[in-house]
Amino acid sequence: MNNKLFRHIVGFLSLFIVFFVTVSSSLASQSVSPKKYKVIIIGAGISGLSAAKIMKENNIPFLVLEGRNRIGGRLYTVYPWGVGLDLGATWIHCINQNPIAEMVSRLKLETVPTAYNDNILSAKFKSFTLYDADGKRVPATSVSSLSLIVQQFDDYVLSHPNVFASMSMADAYAVFAKQIALPQAKSELLRYMINNVYLYEYAADMPLLSAQSGIAYLASPVSGPNVLFPGGYNQILPPLVKNVPMELNQKVTEIDYRGKTIDIYTENEHYQADYVIVTVPVGVLQSGAIRFTPALPDAKQHAIKQLRMGVYDKIYLLFDKPFWDKDSEWIGYMPAKNQTDGMWDIMNYYKVTGVPALLVFTSGSLAENVEQWLDKDIVHHVMAMLKKIYGDAIPEPSSYVITRWNDDPFSKGSYSYLPVGASMKNYQLLAQPVANRLFFAGEATSTQDPATVHGAYLSGIRAAKEVMKVASVKQQAAA
Repeated sequence: MNNKLFRHIVGFLSLFIVFFVTVSSSLASQSVSPKKYKVIIIGAGISGLSAAKIMKENNIPFLVLEGRNRIGGRLYTVYPWGVGLDLGATWIHCINQNPIAEMVSRLKLETVPTAYNDNILSAKFKSFTLYDADGKRVPATSVSSLSLIVQQFDDYVLSHPNVFASMSMADAYAVFAKQIALPQAKSELLRYMINNVYLYEYAADMPLLSAQSGIAYLASPVSGPNVLFPGGYNQILPPLVKNVPMELNQKVTEIDYRGKTIDIYTENEHYQADYVIVTVPVGVLQSGAIRFTPALPDAKQHAIKQLRMGVYDKIYLLFDKPFWDKDSEWIGYMPAKNQTDGMWDIMNYYKVTGVPALLVFTSGSLAENVEQWLDKDIVHHVMAMLKKIYGDAIPEPSSYVITRWNDDPFSKGSYSYLPVGASMKNYQLLAQPVANRLFFAGEATSTQDPATVHGAYLSGIRAAKEVMKVASVKQQAAA
């Protein structure tokens, strides 16, 4: 079976699963009386599904409620061109001791290693072709030599946590830049490269990003290279949703935990549970879309307010054939005067999949602004940038796919980041149970791997085990 046919089959199976769950949820939601479960899990993203896995394995009556009409949350693959286009999560970050990588290995799914590597942020530049504002190629030797300084800066910040505790990443770089004193041309290039790394690693502009942001990952057990899926991240969902009771299109509006049982209200249903696991993104918690009665404790509310949701969007462009640097994983365009609001990042998707496509990223304030543009204006802007590099004769794309995660009411952004002035303790505070009845999971509750799929996955397992521990103690006390 060739890869293209295999990917078509995978895409069909993924869509079938979503259709099956949707139909099942529609039938289930016709019940009139309140539905009672031991545990209700809010959100069918990867953290909700991993929590459901633990509930199922331990024969605990539970239900997953999902506001969308699909499963996966910020893990979302579409198949318009015969290959998986991941609109949300893309990489498995660090494959060693990573539960997602282990799952992928068991399922025998195809993955492709990339130069981009969380453990070595400068590694991205090993396969990076950069052009300046005039479309002139920047010498590879210049990029290579400065990539070593990018890594030096990352090591420098991580090794001086107390010095930069209250600083932004931009302030920390200003301190670092004074020490190395590069000539202006090299200084501008280095600033671009460092901004590129941190803007796209954390989905936030450096002046907004805490210089402590990378410290959480030092305690992470995962390591090794990053990989991505030619067939799409959705391929890991089938075993996670098998025999999982779930209702889609159930947007939770209130959680009332005053009574003996917890009342969960959606826009059209009423549920009851002894325990609730909340896995919605921190952006949704910040929006007030879910009302908690009584209000969450002050410490929890403070943590929710302190953390931020970064924005990381994608523009996939399909062409008849490649006209770009086919052997490079990344193509960079250095904007005039090195303005970060023009720092678009381009990945050569042809190198990964064999499909003649480019994957263009926007992040931070750039992404927030671009989300307000019309699709045609986004494509036009990207094409103008590509014409600067490759000339006016390049063809227009035959198709495109564009994401807008900041505008998504079920996410309100792409993933969490630590803003300047905030403490890493906020991840821990967000993860803590409330009254031993409300439990919280999701990537923003991971103290070691926030903003990652495996961090979210492990958080769901952690929350489920917390529920089981509390329930066991209560059961023993009642015996």
